[in-house]
Amino acid sequence: MKFIPLILITALTFINLIFLTSPASAQEPVVSSGNWIVDGCNALNDSTLKADDVSIQARAWTCAGACVATYDLEMIHGNICPPSGITKGQVLRVVTKYLNDHPAILQTEYPILMARALKEAWPCATK
Repeated sequence: MKFIPLILITALTFINLIFLTSPASAQEPVVSSGNWIVDGCNALNDSTLKADDVSIQARAWTCAGACVATYDLEMIHGNICPPSGITKGQVLRVVTKYLNDHPAILQTEYPILMARALKEAWPCATK
């Protein structure tokens, strides 16, 4: 009978450790979210990217690549209708402004937010 309380105490201790450590990891933004990428987009857009900040560099270059990839995909699928002459820098500025203007939804995956930004900036005429 003494083994049951010991097993129960061990199990409860293990469960408590899981719950006690969860909030700390929950504070870190999910890598695929707008919360994770917004600082990198801002650093790249504002030219404040520092060589010694590896975390922001990773976010910045992810932002740059994702902006261009999302733009290309939305163009291929006919979801956006930008005027001719759009630059990659312009795409980055549109996406960065959208992220900064919509802080309440930054928990959303950043490719979805980028697509929304481009569709809002360059909607296609309805038929």
